[in-house]
Amino acid sequence: MSADQTTSNSGYLPRQQLRIRRWLMASSFYIVGVPFVWYGWKQGQMAPLASLLFVLLAVLGNGLLYWLFRSGRNNRYADPSLTTPQMLLAIVSTLIFTGGASATLRPTVSLGLLAPLIFGCFQLQQRQLIRLALFAIGGYGLMLLTVEISSGLHQPVVELVHWAGLSLMQGAFVAICGEITRMRDRQRQLAAQLQESADRDPLTGLYNRRWLARQVPPMLQLAQRHQRPYCACMLDIDHFKLINDQHGHLTGDSALQWVSAQIGNHLRKTDALIRAGGEEFLLLLPETDLHGAHELAERICQHLGSHPFAPAHQAPLAITVSIGVAALHPADTLDHLIARADNAMYAAKQQGRNRVVLAGSQA
Repeated sequence: MSADQTTSNSGYLPRQQLRIRRWLMASSFYIVGVPFVWYGWKQGQMAPLASLLFVLLAVLGNGLLYWLFRSGRNNRYADPSLTTPQMLLAIVSTLIFTGGASATLRPTVSLGLLAPLIFGCFQLQQRQLIRLALFAIGGYGLMLLTVEISSGLHQPVVELVHWAGLSLMQGAFVAICGEITRMRDRQRQLAAQLQESADRDPLTGLYNRRWLARQVPPMLQLAQRHQRPYCACMLDIDHFKLINDQHGHLTGDSALQWVSAQIGNHLRKTDALIRAGGEEFLLLLPETDLHGAHELAERICQHLGSHPFAPAHQAPLAITVSIGVAALHPADTLDHLIARADNAMYAAKQQGRNRVVLAGSQA
């Protein structure tokens, strides 16, 4: 998504609004931290340089994040939520805060290193959380070493024990967040499977009208915007009711499966075959002009007519199809495109079946 796609007539897109709300929740850490640092500095509990660095990092870092979200430039990155940069900013800020705090205040402030893990467990994988936890633990150790070199630790053993305890808490948080991550991934996988199941015809495995209504209109708009060819073919099995009446519905179901498989053998990966209902199929052909769609429809029609369907324990059945072909016009909606292909298909029926008719040439 580009920056100009981030906004719509009603403002920011829902997903972008959610990212900004999450950023505002994360920034509450700094809203509380800045006055706390200022008060600690006034009371002699915070080093002046660390206080200044914390405030500058809080203001500049969050200002940059705000600009990225408001401009939509965050959508150029693999993780548009910018979870890892936000966590790194929080960890570094907390380390500066902790390093500048007095010995009595340091243990309390250091607990802030746990907060970024909670923020990240809903977006990142466990491996990423482990790396960030190690960065926080290593950074805390480096901060203690810096304090020891510059002014000396008042109680080195106590500080080291606290560091070890904080490391264990980080490990426990990563383990818990890892379980949350696995639950989140399982939920997303299940949701994707349910969506896929809802979008498929249970008999043929083809896409259904639910998928058609949700996925195809944006594709048509894209083709129209860039003036790219796009065609639709409506296919109907000739005399399908006779197959059901004379051979039973199980044979009819097998015939539908066979026809869908035979048509699928002629398609590209970019083409889409939809069971439009009953014995009707809709074939969508992106990047295909009317001449190319006509040729493909003729090949399908001839192939089905020359290869009888052989149901189990029955004599082979001759199956033919009538096909209507329509090209996308600049002002077409999905309904308009389908209606013209459908009208052409009915014209093929009226002209004797087992043939292809182009929209606009029915007369």
